[in-house]
Amino acid sequence: MFNSLRLFIGVTASRFAFRKARNPIIAFGDTIPSSSSLLIIMPFAPSLPPALAPVLSAFSGRFDERSITVLAPGGRSSVDRVLPSSRIIPIDPHEMSTWYLPPKKVIAQVAQRQYQLAVDLNLDNILPSGYICKASGARVRVGFASRYADVFYNFQVRLDPSSPRGHAYDRLMECLRMFFPDEDV
Repeated sequence: MFNSLRLFIGVTASRFAFRKARNPIIAFGDTIPSSSSLLIIMPFAPSLPPALAPVLSAFSGRFDERSITVLAPGGRSSVDRVLPSSRIIPIDPHEMSTWYLPPKKVIAQVAQRQYQLAVDLNLDNILPSGYICKASGARVRVGFASRYADVFYNFQVRLDPSSPRGHAYDRLMECLRMFFPDEDV
């Protein structure tokens, strides 16, 4: 129960922090394909899930690696093989505030660049990654549909509850391929 209260306070604080941020009406069909900078928020897991390697490879084929920023628990080692030229911002999941909000130093590092596309690869309702995604200021913020997803993302990938979780990243890539028909994303 205490964790539920902490999560509720964290979400309420997030809503308050972003209360003046309005989502402009955008055409995803124009905005996503013309995006030239990308923020990827890796899952808050101890190691890189094998299903993510093809996703990261697809992004590296679509974007110049120097325009990709990766927020990665564990730092560079978790994504270095796939995106060696990308900017890596390490994050320690244990540094979150009492209300599950990310450290201010991480938000400051993310804010050093402007992003047109931000993709949160966490499958669960993870408040810190959603908060970082919204704080990035990216025009398109992609995440998986969940209870509080509407607070943080303007493009949500809905998963079939009967489908195995391992297919979630395939579903994400299917959704993004709609906007890049001629490319292998």
